[in-house]
Amino acid sequence: MLFLFIYVGCNKVIHEKDGADTLSEKKKNVKGASYKKGDFVFSMTNLRKITSPRSLTADPIIQPTHLYMVFKPVTAAHYQAIEDKHIPVYPFPLATDSLDVSDPDYSTLYTFLPIKNAGDLPNCPYTLLDSVCLLNPESPAAALAYQAAGKAFPFSVNSGGGEGGPDDPCDPWEYCPVVPDPPIDPPPPPHHPAPLLPADNRLAPFTVTYNGCSMNTDENYPSGRITVEETQWGNGGIAYEGVADVRVEILGPMGQRVVAQTDRYGCFKATSAIIGFRPPVGPRLPVIMNVIFESDRKEIRGYNDLANLGQYNLPLKHIYGNISYSMNNANISYERNTDDQDNDAKYYVAATVNNALYEFDENAAADGILPPPYGIQILVHRFAGDGAAPMFAQMSGTYPVQMGTIKSFFIGAA
Repeated sequence: MLFLFIYVGCNKVIHEKDGADTLSEKKKNVKGASYKKGDFVFSMTNLRKITSPRSLTADPIIQPTHLYMVFKPVTAAHYQAIEDKHIPVYPFPLATDSLDVSDPDYSTLYTFLPIKNAGDLPNCPYTLLDSVCLLNPESPAAALAYQAAGKAFPFSVNSGGGEGGPDDPCDPWEYCPVVPDPPIDPPPPPHHPAPLLPADNRLAPFTVTYNGCSMNTDENYPSGRITVEETQWGNGGIAYEGVADVRVEILGPMGQRVVAQTDRYGCFKATSAIIGFRPPVGPRLPVIMNVIFESDRKEIRGYNDLANLGQYNLPLKHIYGNISYSMNNANISYERNTDDQDNDAKYYVAATVNNALYEFDENAAADGILPPPYGIQILVHRFAGDGAAPMFAQMSGTYPVQMGTIKSFFIGAA
């Protein structure tokens, strides 16, 4: 079974010769890139140390599946190049069994690039940190990898050693488009208008009812609901509605990644698992939940007072944090936030604007008018006290001022 797992898990690769990298490295002085080749337990440098059973390291059983890379964009064009290639990047190191998101740096963007995509890189400075084979962290092979690295194995070994299902043609670290919803039905005849439903047609809109979402029963499979405080219902109560059609990305130990999309009511339910986060002894390992305000319908970007170039040029990413103790009930509520000194205010603004777009779509369909263009880009900021539209006068005081980039955004945003 051990041989079968390694072959299934790591055979979609290209060959390396004498340990040489399969892609030329562009040397850059990258902040935070203190990683040394071989540091990651699943690096090819470490995996080649496995000598027993010998068949494990014989070609082509263990081969590199991904390139551990860090991009260092310095211009708007660099950020756009990354986005155009749909490469999932994160502003913190990924090659670890204990993810640390306490100090994100959007000038250093890490990823595990599938080797099959190594010939189609974006035009952006980067450093190739290592070649890796992302194993099942609970497999016997992973235990041998930890032993070869001289480290204690923190997981429980799954004696079966397999992946538990057929090989997924879509790598967890590549972009796989979500199947779009059917087109909106044409509006009804004017003499029989369809009644408009509230944004969240639950019986008790003034309560957050997570039971309204279908949750996974297996704790290894992430699920939950993302909501935002809805002030239009008012009446002195606190109302919430689901945040529709945003992407949820879950990162687990040792290079695991699971992606889901919220539905109209903010519910999400992953069909892939995160494993190896519950060691037999000690606390659970971090499992990081990220909310990205992006879909095929729209892209929302958001920036702080001390804005950086990445905030103007990448979809807004909310690094929510560790959900290892609530994996299948991972709920987020964006409360009303009008504190213009709080950078988190932009998440409330983005969630509100996001839902306003879909409500407008529904109203447009009912009124027989065209909705806003598909793929619309929206830029918001944290100044939510009296409005969050990024007017040039408000933006002129930001640092660094990237007026050329901002103007280009608006000119190209339809």
